[in-house]
Amino acid sequence: MKLDEETSVMTDGIKEKRLYPRIFMPLAGVAPHKAEILYGNGSVDVEIANISMGGAMFHSHKRFGLGNIITLSISGVYLNVAFHEHMPGKIVAIYLKEDRNSYSLQFATVLELEQTPSLAALLGHSNSKGDSFLRNPLQGKTTRKD
Repeated sequence: MKLDEETSVMTDGIKEKRLYPRIFMPLAGVAPHKAEILYGNGSVDVEIANISMGGAMFHSHKRFGLGNIITLSISGVYLNVAFHEHMPGKIVAIYLKEDRNSYSLQFATVLELEQTPSLAALLGHSNSKGDSFLRNPLQGKTTRKD
């Protein structure tokens, strides 16, 4: 595996099976950002390891459960414009470690310019319409509101 310096995407020469490539943090072109997880009545700051149009991996000292529905909130500056965007999703994988825990979050829908303009533009919005390539984790079936 090696990091493509221009795109910040990991590649090993094998065809990528994911529909959306992962972009590793920190994101080029984004001023210092803040990421937090919103859950229930609380929130906790997290470190984003990577993000794509369909999900993200984050690190946290807080423990979350498999299947928990949470919201990833990211604030920052992109193209000299401040943004604060929210992506609801479901925890689909957990990696427990002594110093911190890592989680894979599947977004409820693929990022779109209408809902998350800064992140969708930054990550290379695909112009595709519809829910995540997996079924919508928040509703249990694929639906779309136009």
